[in-house]
Amino acid sequence: MSSPSVSLSSTQLSANLQEIYSALDSNGNFTCQLVGDGTRVYNAKTSFGYLWRAYYAIPNLIGADAFFSDSLVNALDANQRAFKEQFQLIQKVAAVYKDYILKRTLGDAEGDMRKVRDQLTEWNQGVTPFLNLLSEKPGEKVERLFWGVFDRSHELSTKEKLYAYFEGEAFKQISGYGLLIELEGQTQGPLPFGAFFHISTGVPLSRVELQEITKWISKLNGAQGTSIEKLLKALALLITHFIPLRGALEIPRRVLLEDYLSQNGCALLKDADKKHIEWREALKKGDTLPGSKVVIGEGIGRKKVNNDNVLFHIEGENCFVVRIAKNCSVFGLESIRPIPPVEGFEMCVVREVCLEGCYALVEKLFPLIDKKLFKAVGLNLSVEQKAALDPVIKLIDQFVSKNFCVAELSLHYLMFDAQKRIKSTRALTKTEFEFHQLENFIFDLVPGCMQVYSYVMQQSKMHAQPIAQYYRRLFIHAVQHGPSDMASIQSGQPAPLQQRSAVFCSEVHSLKLSCCRALEQKLDIDELSHEKEDRLNTELIALYQASGAASKLWPTLQSETLQKLEAQ
Repeated sequence: MSSPSVSLSSTQLSANLQEIYSALDSNGNFTCQLVGDGTRVYNAKTSFGYLWRAYYAIPNLIGADAFFSDSLVNALDANQRAFKEQFQLIQKVAAVYKDYILKRTLGDAEGDMRKVRDQLTEWNQGVTPFLNLLSEKPGEKVERLFWGVFDRSHELSTKEKLYAYFEGEAFKQISGYGLLIELEGQTQGPLPFGAFFHISTGVPLSRVELQEITKWISKLNGAQGTSIEKLLKALALLITHFIPLRGALEIPRRVLLEDYLSQNGCALLKDADKKHIEWREALKKGDTLPGSKVVIGEGIGRKKVNNDNVLFHIEGENCFVVRIAKNCSVFGLESIRPIPPVEGFEMCVVREVCLEGCYALVEKLFPLIDKKLFKAVGLNLSVEQKAALDPVIKLIDQFVSKNFCVAELSLHYLMFDAQKRIKSTRALTKTEFEFHQLENFIFDLVPGCMQVYSYVMQQSKMHAQPIAQYYRRLFIHAVQHGPSDMASIQSGQPAPLQQRSAVFCSEVHSLKLSCCRALEQKLDIDELSHEKEDRLNTELIALYQASGAASKLWPTLQSETLQKLEAQ
């Protein structure tokens, strides 16, 4: 049966595409999930779809199967013609919006754009979900759907023909205009195109442009429903429009826009991209990264949804791994921001970053502390365990000797390369020497292992630091006299350290009282004699000093002290 010439309205076109979309997005036999009445298409699992399928199933209807097939083909044909007609119209509307972007970028006044925005919005709301499905879902689903109603000669009968029809740049541009219009709505006004253009080409902003973009960032931060994914796509589209305008200026770069927005308080650029995270979490061994031949291996470490980074091994590769950040702006921002050199540290080598910023291939690094090596620790560390701690001790001594520290002092960021050199996975910020930060780092090397903490404190230059000696004097005073009358010890110390030391002395005094109560209960007496209290003081001080500690009170200090006293 030949297809009649039928013109569909934009509402009918949108409704038909929604029905096709719902059929493609369901599970089951796709060739049996669409029915048509010659103009409209229905998902067979919806109410209208059930009615039409029941109608076609009437046994006495002569030629029902052929009529069913022809009606569906006619409906899809009509839908296709309507799509072509309306796409030609919307392209003209898009050209008007493009002209508006260019004029506003150059500072020219624009006319009333409300109708243009409404037309583009209507098109995108009706068509974009279907087009997105074609680009996101495996082609097999699409082919199975259309093969069920078209022969191979039809222009929608194969994946190649279908994608060639729907995947042109014009479709992507119109969809991108939808994102720009959405941003205009969320920030309640036109976008600061001129400021965007000048930032992307490295041109200083005028006073007016600075005011415009500052106000726009504030509005964007308060907007509901937007996402970093939409923002990055919108900025990428703008860059393509800026290129013809640049003249003698630098080539526009999206990363300059991202950097400016990030540095000036745009909260979105610090967010995790939900869609990107979902893709990242779905990756498994054997998958190939988009746009490359890289096949990923096992994940490295425990994957957490909110992690800033997730790492994967690469099949057949020993020197590099795959790093996937929480959004696609991270790698660009890292590449553009200067990294101040910090003596004694090198950055992790980045071999390649994918064009869209989805992933990077980075140097394979190894933990500073091999947890397996310290899984079983005796009273004294083994020779192998001590050797493993030597590079960490040298690192700490470097901080002490050179009188500086880094803000990013963490086992998450500082790692070994293949030659046992310590490298950082992120830019380091040099800071003033901070004793407590270093002690916390040592305390956390192997959580719960006093032998490691004591060994590193004593073997490094930390043990001899004036602050460490200061804490030892405080400990002795608090054990023997309580937390009062510390003025002579605290004299000359900075106020923040005096506040810390007051808390420390209170903790030491509480530890001493807890030991006293435990002994009194065990001995069934009301109060310790002076002799027993002196012995308690002596053991507490001896064990504390033997641990090499400073501001840390090891959790087992009380139990070990009581055991020592019981053994006497």
